[in-house]
Amino acid sequence: AGDLCGAAGGAEPGEPPHQASSCDAPYGFVFELGENGRSGGQGLYFSRVRSLNPESDSLWALVAPVTAKSATIADASCIGSLAACAVNFKSKSKVYFVQCADAPSVFEERHFSRAVRRVFLHTGGAFVVTDDGVCHPFDGVSHTWGRGVKLGTDVEDTGLIGGRLFAFLKNATLNVFGVSGDTRFALLERHALRHRTSEVVGLLEGDVVLLTRGKATRGDTICIFDAGARAVKFRR
Repeated sequence: AGDLCGAAGGAEPGEPPHQASSCDAPYGFVFELGENGRSGGQGLYFSRVRSLNPESDSLWALVAPVTAKSATIADASCIGSLAACAVNFKSKSKVYFVQCADAPSVFEERHFSRAVRRVFLHTGGAFVVTDDGVCHPFDGVSHTWGRGVKLGTDVEDTGLIGGRLFAFLKNATLNVFGVSGDTRFALLERHALRHRTSEVVGLLEGDVVLLTRGKATRGDTICIFDAGARAVKFRR
């Protein structure tokens, strides 16, 4: 079953935490970076959304110590009883893989020399996309990492949708890759889009919600991208 995955972190004291989430079910997991008065010290905390109560220490578990002041949560993902959280630091990054049992624990950690943009969990493992547009595959069975593959030049954002890896480029090009078997990282399709995108916000009934950051005087633009038709069907 799918899970709601959330990430909170990177906000200044007194400000609301930055959020990153995808919703496939009315429950799931939340990661938070910081101390916030909880016992256990500074670090990466984990909680279940169904019983989320910020006033209760017992519902949060410290899964990894993180003391660097530059740490911010980049992305989070979950599938079944597994969750992953990517944390960026000043000059590197780290991805934590968590087994979401009664006592949550990290079973895999991976350091990267570049900032992480996205982390995707899937039935066979995980994909981690760094800010240079390289996708790093993790085999969930053998717990080994494969060689990273470049998804394109100037990758703006990526999304794992319907068994395909979508890479949106700054030149308004869409590259679609396979993710399993003989088609893994094979470029299956390439499309020219009418508009560029700057961020994949999430999924909506199988479609992709895209956000284009506009100038201060023009504001932002929300697009609904039909993943089946490979075209924008709504733009405002």
